[in-house]
Amino acid sequence: MGFTFSINAIFFARTQPFNCFSRAIAFRGPANRSNQTGNVFRDLGLPHPEQLKIKSGLAIEITRAVRRLGLTQQEAARRIGISQAKVSGLMRGDFSNLSESKLMECLNRLGYDIEIKLKSAKKSIGHRTLAVA
Repeated sequence: MGFTFSINAIFFARTQPFNCFSRAIAFRGPANRSNQTGNVFRDLGLPHPEQLKIKSGLAIEITRAVRRLGLTQQEAARRIGISQAKVSGLMRGDFSNLSESKLMECLNRLGYDIEIKLKSAKKSIGHRTLAVA
């Protein structure tokens, strides 16, 4: 029986082996395929799973953009307005010290347009999702 992950989980498990996310994987063991929700953070029982899924998607896209543009961490830091240390952490999967808003601002500075779409929820409480075009 192996672990099952989304692409976000693979990114963070490979790039940040000692963060809280990978420790949660180590402690919780193999995922039960019949109980998966489509959000690895919820499956692991982490707090605020929707926020973590969105932030991880934004962090992955920032990392892709920095690599695609061929920026050093120092160049990326100047361009997106955060310290080189935070860029380093972000590229290793540590986005805990950055808000969703700041991550979106970073993407804007890397040449991304961000569109937020609101619609009525089917249930009494809505949810948040991230779609990258």
